[in-house]
Amino acid sequence: IPGLTGNDVCTKVQLDNVHFETVGTEFASQLFSTTSLNLVDDNGNTIVLYNSKYANFASKLTPKGKGSIIAILSSYNSTYQLILNSYDDLINWDTTAYVMRDIINEPFTSTFGSFTTYNVQGTEEWKITSYGATMSGYNSGYHANIDWLISPSINLDNSTNEICTFNSAMNYGTANDGSLKFYYSTDYVSGDPTTAHWTEITGFSLSTGGWTWTPSGNIDLSMIQGTNVHLAFKYTSTTSSCATWELKNFKVTALSQGK
Repeated sequence: IPGLTGNDVCTKVQLDNVHFETVGTEFASQLFSTTSLNLVDDNGNTIVLYNSKYANFASKLTPKGKGSIIAILSSYNSTYQLILNSYDDLINWDTTAYVMRDIINEPFTSTFGSFTTYNVQGTEEWKITSYGATMSGYNSGYHANIDWLISPSINLDNSTNEICTFNSAMNYGTANDGSLKFYYSTDYVSGDPTTAHWTEITGFSLSTGGWTWTPSGNIDLSMIQGTNVHLAFKYTSTTSSCATWELKNFKVTALSQGK
């Protein structure tokens, strides 16, 4: 978090307009000697707050909203961190305030994370590679495939200003060929996505080929309402056309009191 210097180490500092990355969790678990929590400012900068399981506020839960914190600044491996002395050092805390939070944050670097895949047609499936979530219908020839990559359920009734972003790269296809489409559903539960109703989301950027990584831009999800919303990519290939798609850094952010 900007503004901290080496001269502040081993002294009490006050950070304003910060919030806990995760709310409703214990300040310190009894399973470990210390517990680390992330504090985030309005610009998305973070700092770690360390708490001992012996603290008299260890069982208290991190609050919603945002406010100020007074804590001792320390440094470990040239990285600043905070140590909280008392729960009362959370001051001017507004538990009704909305702050920008990640509802979904899946980089697709090593796993699908909270996403699931479903194969409707064909034998090729979504997989994780060093480039991200990857799908191609080509396997020693062109094959017809329909494959879905589906997000976890998210509640969009408890937040506002929801924005989705991701990066895509494509090759062996043509721009806007429809081989990858983006949808949302409010009635999908699990399993076969064809049993649910899906609405296509448009108005964002996709890679046009040549393995060029392309940011989607901000995709406005604020028009979607519901407590059980799923987002999904649908890949389609044919016996004459098989694009390869790669996805990474999928994120949904929103103004929310907590998650």
